[in-house]
Amino acid sequence: DMLTKLMPVVVSLWVLLFSTQVIAETFTDTVKRVVPSVCMVTSAPIPVIAVDKDQKTVPPQTDEQQNPFEDFLDRDQSNHDLPGPAPDPNAGSMGTCFVVSYGDKKVVVTNQHVVGVIKDGINKVIFYGSFKNYPATLIAVDKISDIAVLEMSTTEGQRVIESIKSLLWANSNNVLQGEDIWAVGHPMQQAFTVTRGIVSYRGRRNNSTWQELIQSDVAINSGNSGGPLLNMAGEVIGVNSFIISPSGSPGQVGVNFSVTSNLAKRVVEQLIDTGFVARAKMGLMFAPDPDRGLFVVTNLEPGSPSEKAGIKEKDFLIKINGIDIKLVDDVGVAFDLVLPGEEIEVIILRGNELIVKVVKTVAIGPIDDAL
Repeated sequence: DMLTKLMPVVVSLWVLLFSTQVIAETFTDTVKRVVPSVCMVTSAPIPVIAVDKDQKTVPPQTDEQQNPFEDFLDRDQSNHDLPGPAPDPNAGSMGTCFVVSYGDKKVVVTNQHVVGVIKDGINKVIFYGSFKNYPATLIAVDKISDIAVLEMSTTEGQRVIESIKSLLWANSNNVLQGEDIWAVGHPMQQAFTVTRGIVSYRGRRNNSTWQELIQSDVAINSGNSGGPLLNMAGEVIGVNSFIISPSGSPGQVGVNFSVTSNLAKRVVEQLIDTGFVARAKMGLMFAPDPDRGLFVVTNLEPGSPSEKAGIKEKDFLIKINGIDIKLVDDVGVAFDLVLPGEEIEVIILRGNELIVKVVKTVAIGPIDDAL
């Protein structure tokens, strides 16, 4: 009869459901799998970090960040804290790192501000389950994205890292606001601590046009810098970099920022391949016009690609490289994959006329972070 015929189907569906429940990985299983791929990095010497009158640390200012053409929104950067109190510049720094693979090479990824930029500085890595230090050599750093890549210096260190499973990069473009996420790090020297929260916002460009960030409320404190921000599958969606906290606050208040995995992965690969990250610019400064809801060109670098293309002050930016410019985040998206020497189309509004300009970009220089 019909019931007899349906029984095998019901049994099969029950077996399938039961099997799925059995093999599904719980969060604690994911943590157990991921944490051994996270490490601790200590470095000396480190860059001096400024402290303002309120005893609030501010990020180490790079030459790129000091260029006036970078501060295109004329915003106050003074509330961007590195987690925790200002370190003694004569002491070593400590941060979090994690293992990734590129080709047949396993490397350690962390923040630039954790290791500094001194290639002969003493960098040591401590892996999970041990307190032994293994010397690490700095491959290269990228100050704009705050990413650094290290490799193990000794045969013993190389053998250890080869035994560690690499973390996988997720596509950060797929990260959703409100998504559950978590982090591993060493806050306040509490090694291999797990914290959990949600994505507050994806795609902020707080420090630089080229530094795409995920904002989260995952607890991040001093010692978390350079560690992985992860989705619930244990894939890296970001590299924890800095926090914002009000003056006088002793620690994080749930406004934390991580370099997106898509940017970090691209930077890591370029640092390994060439030792630097190629970025393009067109050489202008702009600001928001709230009444128009548009961005207006406020200044042009003399002899810049924009000036040569005929863009003028008081022009409004409508579209860059096929991207509608509605938010400042859109400018970063428009430039993320542009290489120096590429020609891009820029649509401007001058008066009541839409004008198309073709701009041939140039490379940003060592002290030049202009758009």
